[in-house]
Amino acid sequence: MTTSVNNLLRDYKNTNGNNVLLHEENRIMTHNELENHSNQFANYLLKMGVRKNDRIVIMMRLGIDTIIAIMGIIKIGAIYVPIDRSQPNRIVEEIVSDTDPKLIICDEIYLERFEDIQSTLIVYGKNLNFFKYLQEEDIPCGVNVLSKDLVYIAYTSGTTGKPKGVMISHENVMTFVNSVTKNKFYHNKGAKSLCRTPISFDPFLTELLPSMISGGQVYIQERDVSFRKFISYISNNGVTNFGCGPSMLFLMADNLRFLEKYDLSSLKEIYIGYEKCPVSVIKKLQAVYPAVRFINGYGTTETFASSTFYEIPTLSNETDIPIGTAIEDEQLMILNEELRESKVDEIGELVIRGSSLFNGYWNNLEETKRKLIINPLFPESNELVYLTGDLAKKNDKGQIFFVGRKDQQVKINGYRVELGEVQYIIERHENIKECCIIYYDGEIICYYNTYSGVQGCESDFKDYCSQKLPKYKTPAKWIYVKNFPRNSNGKVKKNVLLYEVKYEKTNRSVGK
Repeated sequence: MTTSVNNLLRDYKNTNGNNVLLHEENRIMTHNELENHSNQFANYLLKMGVRKNDRIVIMMRLGIDTIIAIMGIIKIGAIYVPIDRSQPNRIVEEIVSDTDPKLIICDEIYLERFEDIQSTLIVYGKNLNFFKYLQEEDIPCGVNVLSKDLVYIAYTSGTTGKPKGVMISHENVMTFVNSVTKNKFYHNKGAKSLCRTPISFDPFLTELLPSMISGGQVYIQERDVSFRKFISYISNNGVTNFGCGPSMLFLMADNLRFLEKYDLSSLKEIYIGYEKCPVSVIKKLQAVYPAVRFINGYGTTETFASSTFYEIPTLSNETDIPIGTAIEDEQLMILNEELRESKVDEIGELVIRGSSLFNGYWNNLEETKRKLIINPLFPESNELVYLTGDLAKKNDKGQIFFVGRKDQQVKINGYRVELGEVQYIIERHENIKECCIIYYDGEIICYYNTYSGVQGCESDFKDYCSQKLPKYKTPAKWIYVKNFPRNSNGKVKKNVLLYEVKYEKTNRSVGK
């Protein structure tokens, strides 16, 4: 079993060498070609003075050359630091300052974002600096990389403060990759996986690495394409699997007549993550695509990609979907405020143990100690476990259900209210398509949209809540949202919704 990412291409060269691995528009690359080119890039970096554990900041669009660069960085034991292209300059400067990179690799269109930063630049574009690696030998660089060494440092969005650099090791990545290729999912020589996640998010590697083991193919498509281009790409290339958040499934479920124009018979699996997906959406898609396996997952940036999977059966009267069982070498626990195991139907914090746990936050020991603690159920072991900050509960069958975020707990009239639980209940309503719960200025506010596509159903929702929730947990305000604002990985931008509420209240007070 491969224990480090840098050996993936080498270890499977004999079985997969001549197979086409990557597709990008009119360009293809075999397993062997990626191995050779990434070796060349690795040797190029060594010649430039990069050494093991050096950081290399990278801001590039998703593509074959980007993958060559990343694999080359990994092969010499250096650490890549991907930066989301949508991040403001302030965040970019903070990340560069925090990691002190040996090199910065960027697309030419982002060059001006790094011009005031004192670091060596490798530019991809008209400047031929990037392609100098082609002059190097395509032999393995010979750097000894261990499973505990870091692969990358991924920075959180920083919307609630200074962004934190999550340190992910080879062991973290390979725990996931070995598990999914060995025991789960459609990963073989016939698989055609869609890769469209920006390199700054951990699912990028989950869309790429399993095919290096299985001999499958990876079809690369930029995320910011239209829905029509997304669907036609799947149809034209016979894509067998892809991952997405609920927002994409909403689009599919709302446009079934449009989908009839395309042949999607190649699809075998759709992986669901980022946020909870309503049961009704899955039921609607299952009815149209009965041969597709819909697989729900739960994961955090700190545990690399997904920690659990649940193959969703044909749904009937279910009102929620479990997050599933843990991957190999990982365990999920639900602990109450006393750090004891929660009882059946008791909401507690999800705590994860196992070999996929991150190494802590870069240059942030205080936050690392707050999130990685000694296992409270077995303190004698000195084992570290990860406090996710997510709330969950289990039923009498042991199935785990995601509820919400712990940091969304508020006090109302002396009562503790978990906003995730309020959202959990409201989304069980048959006409609620999606909702988002926010607490502001002493009020619970529910942003929602409906399957009927109309607003003005608040009285119906209030009646429903009166039967399911105590009065102090019932939203005081209901705001219809046709389309929720989302960030680049599909999550709802709650700060944007909250800003609108603050703006409205400010204007109202000014008017008075």
